[in-house]
Amino acid sequence: IFDAEQLGGVRYGLPRILELLNKYDVKATFFITNLMKKVYTNVLQLIRAQEHEIGLHGKWHEYLSNFSLEEQINLVRYMIEDFGNTRIIGANFIGRMNADTIQALIENDIKFFVYPLINYYKFFVYPKLPTEPYIVSSKDAYIWLLPVSVETYGRPWFSIKNMIDSAFRESMKSNRHITILCHPFRDGNLEHIKVTEKLLRYLVVEKEMENVTLGDLVMCYEKMENKFKKVDICNIDKIYPRTKLKELLPRTKQDCLGIIPENFLYFYR
Repeated sequence: IFDAEQLGGVRYGLPRILELLNKYDVKATFFITNLMKKVYTNVLQLIRAQEHEIGLHGKWHEYLSNFSLEEQINLVRYMIEDFGNTRIIGANFIGRMNADTIQALIENDIKFFVYPLINYYKFFVYPKLPTEPYIVSSKDAYIWLLPVSVETYGRPWFSIKNMIDSAFRESMKSNRHITILCHPFRDGNLEHIKVTEKLLRYLVVEKEMENVTLGDLVMCYEKMENKFKKVDICNIDKIYPRTKLKELLPRTKQDCLGIIPENFLYFYR
């Protein structure tokens, strides 16, 4: 998935990203602010032309948590309507939302949103975090909550690869899916574009994974709804898993090989 909220990232990075995705026949989910569509009037058409999915990312990347429930409902409705005939069923407001935002998404028939459950390196180990989704219910309606397992921003290739491998191992125990968050302003710039291609090649060629947009993934989940955990919107803060001792013990080669370089980067930062 890609968050597109910066002017330079969309102007220069997005075309490079789209070219790579086409080269490896990968369909992605792009979360786009309405500001990008206002500045670059053809951006939605360019993304849809390659059959990628489009989701909400805010009018201009604002904090929805600053608004009341009614205001958030109206904001989300505006975002959807402003995108015209584009099919919108997902949103990414990581770090900028609250429980009212979830209700506002449900009120506007949004089917899923994402939240961070990222396998960042922790001193001597990559945490073994779950990759399966949750179903968040409110009254007679519900919405899918999909975890993000890997984020490329600010990480060298070996860190990205190790996060992928760690999340991949956990996903094989349950839903067999991982979500990787990227940004055109980072992953599409000239400094990192080779790493982005290495990422795609690793997923598609080396690990032989199949790609799916989050919208299509949710449609698959709908058919096996009873297999996933349900949580009431009032208890949304309780879904984040607490780290257990066994999850902090090195269990993979990624943990062992990452000790020196990962800890060095940590202290360097």
